[in-house]
Amino acid sequence: MKLTEKQIDVAVAWWLKALENPKFDTLGKTRGNPEADPQGSVAMAEIMATTLHRAPASESMQRFEEALRTALQREFRSGWDAELDSDYGPTGLLGEVANQARLPGAGIATFPWKATMQFENGGVRVSCGYGAPWEELLASEEAAAEGDQA
Repeated sequence: MKLTEKQIDVAVAWWLKALENPKFDTLGKTRGNPEADPQGSVAMAEIMATTLHRAPASESMQRFEEALRTALQREFRSGWDAELDSDYGPTGLLGEVANQARLPGAGIATFPWKATMQFENGGVRVSCGYGAPWEELLASEEAAAEGDQA
């Protein structure tokens, strides 16, 4: 089943916002735990990425929006295995879209860290940051049906 226009709209809007103000989180709940980052190097990397980040120019953002929308309309099917990912930079289809849009420096200080977006049954959910919980951006048809039964 192909993605709906609503799923695509929600996904594109989230990634555009994430490019303007990405979350650089690789510590998650372990933040402040000296055993998780004994030298403080991971925390320093987060600070450096935040300092180096510059939101892409409006022309780049427009190219990215168009390329992502087109890719999602053509290539994606619904299912929790249908994902857009950014580990320390965009991977898979998201990386291809970033390259196609010619996002300058589309890497470590451009995209949020440890971000995964999934699509299922008309829904969209995202986890952004190390070990972050899933956030439902658009309720799936299953969730909507369960809510109707309650």
